Amino acid sequence: MQWEFGTDLSYTNFSYSNLVLSKTNITSSADTIDASVAVTNSGSKAGKETVMLFLTQPYLSVSVPEVKQLKKFSKISLNPGESRAVTFTLTADDWSVYEP
Repeated sequence: MQWEFGTDLSYTNFSYSNLVLSKTNITSSADTIDASVAVTNSGSKAGKETVMLFLTQPYLSVSVPEVKQLKKFSKISLNPGESRAVTFTLTADDWSVYEP
């Protein structure tokens, strides 16, 4: 494989900073988690970036074939020097795995 999944080719550069989770502990299946990150176009040209959120399931009694799973994504357009916060809301469906 020449490029890892999710690697984007672009004429500009993007940087990610300020990852914030609304909570770090889940106490109920009704809980949600908001994950936000600031994305900045640090290059000299306008560009589009696909912001992706991957999850892993490290503590399962059954094997899940995916090491990391794409759960949410958003495509944004940024001018040079522009920053934008991208927020994803995760629910129990996003981190649940069926175990027979």
